[in-house]
Amino acid sequence: MVPDLPGEDPVITAIRKLEAKLDIAIAQHRAELDLAARHDTDHEERLRALEARQTVTPKALWSVVVGASAVLATALPLLQLLYSATP
Repeated sequence: MVPDLPGEDPVITAIRKLEAKLDIAIAQHRAELDLAARHDTDHEERLRALEARQTVTPKALWSVVVGASAVLATALPLLQLLYSATP
């Protein structure tokens, strides 16, 4: 708060108080902008890390399922033949 100086014009006092309030508002806004910039930087880093991580695509998953089914379909008759041949 800006103190009133004795003998100062009330208009000058009001202008000084307004200037002090404006300085506070600018400082608060600058702090919010700095916080937002840090958040954006952190957000970009997290997005890059997430994009760099390898994931299993549906195509790869279906390839594994079809491949395992083919191996099982091929091995099942052979296993039946082996187990049915033994007395």
